[in-house]
Amino acid sequence: MAKNLVEDTINTYIEIIKDNILNHKNINSQDKQKQLDYHTLYLFQVLTLDRGTTSGLLVHNQNDVGILGSIPSHINKELLLSWKEKMPKGQENLLQAIADCIDEDGSIQEKQKIKLAQAVRSFYKKNPDALKMQASGDVSVPTVQNHK
Repeated sequence: MAKNLVEDTINTYIEIIKDNILNHKNINSQDKQKQLDYHTLYLFQVLTLDRGTTSGLLVHNQNDVGILGSIPSHINKELLLSWKEKMPKGQENLLQAIADCIDEDGSIQEKQKIKLAQAVRSFYKKNPDALKMQASGDVSVPTVQNHK
C-alpha cells in the first residue's frame, strides 16, 4: 500500500509538471517578474513572520542553511525594501538587516543564507518583544524556552 501511494504520488506529480510545461511554453518577462515578486514575498514572510523559522534560528546556529533551505535563490530587493516604511516601528530594522545580507542583484546563495540567519537571530536576541509581532494562532509553542 505504501509503495503504491508513493508511486501514484510521483506519477501524479510528473503529470502535473508535464501539463504545466506543455501548456505554458512561452515564459515571458512578466511571468519571471511575477515569480521574482512572489519569491520576495515568501522570503519576507519566512524571515519576519514565521515563528517556526525564527525559533529554529534562535535555538542554535548549527543548521542555519538547512533551516533556510526553502529561501529562494533570487528575490526583488527593490520590492523588499519598498515594504520597509510599511513595517511596524522597530521591525523596519529587521527588514533592513535582511536586505543588507542580500546581494544587489537579489541573489541568495549559501553565504547569504548564513548572513540572513545571523541577522534574524541577532535582531530577535536584541528585541525579544518583537517576537510578538510574528504570526500566531491560539497556541504558542515554547520551542525557544525549551532550549534555554
